[in-house]
Amino acid sequence: MKFSRREFTAGLAVGITAPYVIGSARAQSATIKIGMCVPVTGPAAEQGLWAQNGAKLALAAVNKAGGVLGKQVELVIEDDQTTNPGIVLAFSKLAAQDDIVGFLGSIRSTQVHAMAPDVSKLGKPVMIGGTDPTLTHMGNQWLFRFRPNDSYSGRVIADYGVNTLGKKKWAIVHSTDAFGTAGGKALAGALEKLGTPAVLDQGYANQSQDFTPVVLAVKQSGADVLGTYFTFENDLGIFARQLRQLGVNIPWVGSPCSAPTALPITPKNPARRQKPSARPIAKPTRPRRITRARGPMMPSPSCRRPSTRPVRPIRQKSARRCLPSRKPPAPKANTTSTRTATACTATMS
Repeated sequence: MKFSRREFTAGLAVGITAPYVIGSARAQSATIKIGMCVPVTGPAAEQGLWAQNGAKLALAAVNKAGGVLGKQVELVIEDDQTTNPGIVLAFSKLAAQDDIVGFLGSIRSTQVHAMAPDVSKLGKPVMIGGTDPTLTHMGNQWLFRFRPNDSYSGRVIADYGVNTLGKKKWAIVHSTDAFGTAGGKALAGALEKLGTPAVLDQGYANQSQDFTPVVLAVKQSGADVLGTYFTFENDLGIFARQLRQLGVNIPWVGSPCSAPTALPITPKNPARRQKPSARPIAKPTRPRRITRARGPMMPSPSCRRPSTRPVRPIRQKSARRCLPSRKPPAPKANTTSTRTATACTATMS
């Protein structure tokens, strides 16, 4: 069974309104409040917007149907800033509000690990989406996972690549945080059980701006299929683009964030490629022709065709004094005065 992040968030919002949670709400409260720690800022802000939309859609459906125990459900959001200290601060702000009866936590395993001690101290249910298998084996009775863990996804990825695609030489690329490490380990273990150990197990640091060394390692390994566990969608987008640029065109089977980010732009997934836009691309505008005032026409060098208009000669101002290279003009026969010729002769001398 497959879950998108939006469906997961909607499931959290519905699940948290269970009656055993509502029993702790204050009787005088007009609404039932649920706290939500979500990335409003930081590298996961786009995903955080999807999560907020999913939760709001789910609560709107619940409220339209009459709410829970006759009360409307209200969502209180705090920004976790896509960091571990950020989610600890966000959760502490929400936990300080006594009328909040439950919480929607992070889908990132590292953040869940960071907030887990405070969750245990508060003693209220927190719904999480972190996929590190150890999260639900820490003895914390207030963490409830609403998403398959990495031991499951690793088996599914390995089974699909080996038995459906028929690929045997695997390259595994994963982040070095809790999510990526656990996911990469689960995938490698599943491949070993199928008798196809990975030829490459490559980690990377989150928020890397250049994945060229990682892509070259994949290319040089001789792998015929790629399996990945990426934490952030922006990292995955850079990695996908550089795969194409460096000519790595092997099939790619990845963790959930691969579906909306990478599959549309990988050449080996023609069914998921982005369709060309129906909007025509605007043609470059022809530069305006620049002309000199009271002078010849000067066409721009970038014009395709030169101007066919005749060039007007530059008008020369008439000079009253005789040019030194010419003889002074002879006086006309009918001239009544000889002052002009005399002046010109004096000038030449």
